Amino acid sequence: MNMLSHVVVASQEMQARWAVSVFTGQSRLPPVTEMELMFERDKKRSISHYGGVKIQRPYIPYNDFIATQIGCYPSVLALLTKYRSMSLVWRLWFGCHAPWQYRLVGPHNW
Repeated sequence: MNMLSHVVVASQEMQARWAVSVFTGQSRLPPVTEMELMFERDKKRSISHYGGVKIQRPYIPYNDFIATQIGCYPSVLALLTKYRSMSLVWRLWFGCHAPWQYRLVGPHNW
């Protein structure tokens, strides 16, 4: 499995978690006008960065956006309160980005 496969799987998991939270009423989608503006902004960015073949978003900001929508964004304060481990916080913020980071806080956390 190459690096791109890991990125796709992580984004798919976040999208699935967001869809389930919307279906169950735990979170709501942004207003239609806001989603349309986000789509147009991403379309312009995709054309300038990737040649416009398809809509692409940077992996980390995209997953961070979804995580804030469903309430599982790993904030420093939440991690320090829950785990009381500065080394964990240090590794999360200065280490490599991994999908499990979104499972530490919020709904259905570990």
